[in-house]
Amino acid sequence: MMSWTSDQSHIYDTFKKDPTRFMEEYDSDDNFIQDYFIDHYLTTPLSTKKYDYSYIQDLTEHIAVYKHDTKQGAEFDQDKHRIIVFQGHPRPWEQDKIPYR
Repeated sequence: MMSWTSDQSHIYDTFKKDPTRFMEEYDSDDNFIQDYFIDHYLTTPLSTKKYDYSYIQDLTEHIAVYKHDTKQGAEFDQDKHRIIVFQGHPRPWEQDKIPYR
């Protein structure tokens, strides 16, 4: 899930110019968008310094990324992790560490 506060259709417009290349170059839409924003917005003028940023899942301990935050489910905490983000494989139904309904 992504949310924007303004029109960001230029991201998709860039992607659709060469989708095959971008699908081969990036393993996720997150990485494509991250690089796109770094290249277009997150560099200070007259400098190569990149700004820091974070994803929504980094703002709360209740949202966790399966691969990273729960270490492939090994560190899943039912009381702490309320929302689990599955990016790519395994899909929720392809793993057996976190209950899937």
